[in-house]
Amino acid sequence: MEALKSPSLKDKAVAALWGLFIGDALAMPAHWYYDLRQLKRDFPKGIKGYESPPMHLPGSILNLSNTGGAGRGSDKGTIIGEVINHGKRQYWTKGENYHYHCTLQKGENTLEAQLARVLMRSVVDQKGWFHPEEWLKAFETFLTTPGTHNDTYASTYIRMFFRNRLAGRPLTECADNDSHNVDAIDALTLLPPVILAAKMKQTDEYTAVASYLSSTRKSRILNRFGDLYCKIFLTVLNEEQCSSSADEADGSAKSKFPAEILRTAALDAAQSLDFDLEKLVSKYQDSDPMTACYIDSSFRALLVFIYKYADDPVQGLLASVNAGGENVARSAVLGALFGATYGTAGWPTWCTADLKDTNAISSDIASFLEFF
Repeated sequence: MEALKSPSLKDKAVAALWGLFIGDALAMPAHWYYDLRQLKRDFPKGIKGYESPPMHLPGSILNLSNTGGAGRGSDKGTIIGEVINHGKRQYWTKGENYHYHCTLQKGENTLEAQLARVLMRSVVDQKGWFHPEEWLKAFETFLTTPGTHNDTYASTYIRMFFRNRLAGRPLTECADNDSHNVDAIDALTLLPPVILAAKMKQTDEYTAVASYLSSTRKSRILNRFGDLYCKIFLTVLNEEQCSSSADEADGSAKSKFPAEILRTAALDAAQSLDFDLEKLVSKYQDSDPMTACYIDSSFRALLVFIYKYADDPVQGLLASVNAGGENVARSAVLGALFGATYGTAGWPTWCTADLKDTNAISSDIASFLEFF
């Protein structure tokens, strides 16, 4: 699709934030399905809009996950249930097969996307500035206060963070890494508001990205992918677009069509990672990539979705959703890029209106972008 008119910078910022929440909520019920036949059984027509998650997911590794720290492990720890995700430890019990988000409703956001709103509110509290220390205070308060969210699952990096916090570490020293699950694509989910906050205050966006990533994760490799994502995001956000074929024909504008801008940015990112994106895309003419959470493979898959579906944001998100695997974080960051490319005209009314918390999300976006 092509935009009917070139969206303003603020319109694209609004749409980027909506895209994050849209992508996350669309993918939530299909999260971590690694058998597409099973996905088809649970959603016979495929996911074409917001859906409720099933209560159970055979093959779910939630019952193998560590309730007291990183990765897989014992279900006897009490970080899940008592410190964070209050009342949810029963769903992590050994031998069960609960869906990772079985307590969420149709159109509801996962914990990670809800943390994006926490970050946005912390920026508002700081008059438009992203301050890592203030963000961490808000992060801790939200996660340790019962009733702030209803998600079942919390990622390894969160569980490790609070294991260190319980051991007495200062907030700024709780970030950790298990050398397996922390270097993951969900590290990118909160980058759109981080980048926008830096842009609002005309500070360096890449510095802000690095500050955010190091606040909750100790990683040697995430900055590279954070920088690549930041570059794509800023490219589509900032570049002037053609509003019609006439603009291109008269030669008076140096602008490009939005899909062209987005594809070129994805190609540049692939070149930085030293692989041929067009060749990889050619392997997925009749299918889409399914990957786990690990950042190297999942970022490559993200670039495939960007390139393949640059003309149609909704089709692209639904393709990402129905591909299964780690589709939630991918769809969230993909949605933000589509929003930053096309502006609010890229999202049909149902995408925003049918989100469970649409009014609260709208309010948070409006407050956040008052500083734009």
